[in-house]
This record gives sequence, C-alpha cells and structure tokens, in this order.
Amino acid sequence: MLGDEDFEEYVRIGERNQEIIELTKRHCANAIIEKPAFGGRGMLEAGTGLPLDMRTIRCEYAAHPAPAGMQLEGIALQFWEANCRGCPHREVQGIPNLTTLGEAALADRAVREGRQETERDARERARTERATHARGASPPSRRPLAG
Repeated sequence: MLGDEDFEEYVRIGERNQEIIELTKRHCANAIIEKPAFGGRGMLEAGTGLPLDMRTIRCEYAAHPAPAGMQLEGIALQFWEANCRGCPHREVQGIPNLTTLGEAALADRAVREGRQETERDARERARTERATHARGASPPSRRPLAG
C-alpha cells in the first residue's frame, strides 16, 4: 500500500515531469517524448493524470539514444547534452527551454567539480605532508633548538 508521503513524492515527480515535458517541447520541434513499448502503464499515472509512466526522448537527428525512466529531468539533460548542443536541425519553439535547464546544470557541475578538485588537492597536500614526516623529517614543533 502506498503511504501519504510516497504518494506526495510521486505527485512531485509527476509535476516536475510535466515541467520537463514543456521545456522539451519549447526546446525543439524535433524532440519527441514518448512512452516506450516496454514501459508498461501504471495506475499512478492513470489515477493522478500526471506523467509518471516510463518515458524517453527521441529525435530523428539524434546520434545518441536517450535512456527511459520515470524521472524525466536526468533523461532530458542527458539527451540534451549528447544530442542537442550545436544541432543544426534544432527548431526552437520558446524560452525557457531545455537549453536553459541544461546550461544551468552545466554551471552547477562546473562549480561542483571545482570544489571537488580543491578538496582533492587539499587531501593530497595533507597526504604528502604526512608522508614527509613519516620518512624521518622532523615536524616543525620537534626541531632541536640551536644552542
């Protein structure tokens, strides 16, 4: 049995899927969101009217197929990144669209990767410092006093 919290989460997913479908429609007239034949039909979508069944995105010009799943945001962003950036066949229908979402996601990723690199560098400096001390170098607090 589905609890209230679970149901509310599915409603949030369905509402976000609706937003992603609209962003994709405005992104390009060639992008088609569809239910794959193997995806089945769920009672949640039937009961709520929200897009909760498995979906995928296709385009006759896309070189890379999109995965299929219930949560469209990741699928749409992956499809956009693999196929849409710089596509000469793109027919923009409106703004904001998938590119708006994709560029924001790329900016977030760059910030996250920069933070991870800074953390990696700090860990490596600490590791190098510990290794130097372990090989016999006196730590700064244990140096003999001149005298």
